[in-house]
Amino acid sequence: MSTLIKVCGASRSGTTMLDLMLGNAKDAFSCGEVVAWFRPWRRNHFKLECQCGQIPCSIWEKIAYVPANKFHKNVFTKLNVNFVVDSSKDLCWIIDTQKWAVSKGITTYNILIWKNPINLAYSHWKRGRGLDYWHKEFTSYHDRFFKSNLPFRALNYNELVKDPQKMLAKICNIVGMPYFDGKERFWENHSYHYLFGSGVTSKQVSEKYSRIWDKDDFPPEFEAHIQDLEHRIEQDTQIQQILNKLNKNDIQFHSNYSEQEKKFILQKPYPLWYYGKMAKRMVKRYFPETYSGAI
Repeated sequence: MSTLIKVCGASRSGTTMLDLMLGNAKDAFSCGEVVAWFRPWRRNHFKLECQCGQIPCSIWEKIAYVPANKFHKNVFTKLNVNFVVDSSKDLCWIIDTQKWAVSKGITTYNILIWKNPINLAYSHWKRGRGLDYWHKEFTSYHDRFFKSNLPFRALNYNELVKDPQKMLAKICNIVGMPYFDGKERFWENHSYHYLFGSGVTSKQVSEKYSRIWDKDDFPPEFEAHIQDLEHRIEQDTQIQQILNKLNKNDIQFHSNYSEQEKKFILQKPYPLWYYGKMAKRMVKRYFPETYSGAI
């Protein structure tokens, strides 16, 4: 059976890492953020540069040059795999691929990974962004995702890194993927062929080493703001509503995915933000951003 697993999540939530964990199997293929190839918005997106480092990559030569709505089906056919993992996370792409996959008889799952707000704030802060940068990223993404009514199971990033074997095994059980000891050690896989995604994760793959399960102590400069951040998060009604919905759909409490959920197709008209976002992406195809290379 062909199974598409879409790893969704706000920026800096661990989508690439989860993509590679799930794709760490002989019968699976990790795409990375393939949306950037079909709907480019940065200059580097116009180059088909696979993580394997080969130019051209023999794998992507087989699968890349098809219309977007045929891409996942083409991967299953050309690579003879049972599972395709796509961590594009772009909400328009998630909606579109839901429709395309279901129409072609492909079983689909949406796994929404999220970081605890303090950890997400730190992820952005250490990259030179403001202390409140995370807030809009977190609220906008999840608010739009929930309003799309897409079926999903939520995964807390912090729980994943605390007990990766347990959490990854739960995901595998939901999507019908065999779990094996060491599947979470994605950096040991020598045959990845994914596009774009997290620079930090890419570095771990290339170095064949990871510190993701080491305790991440906050530096004093960030710690000085934690108490105030925690208070504001606790008082923020929108944040609390999002956290409640994520926790209610946590994979630890939902061990299956109904047949109706697997075949869900969002009916048009789509939400207004969808059309606005698609229009902006069309403009950026012709006026792309310059990639800073920041990780």
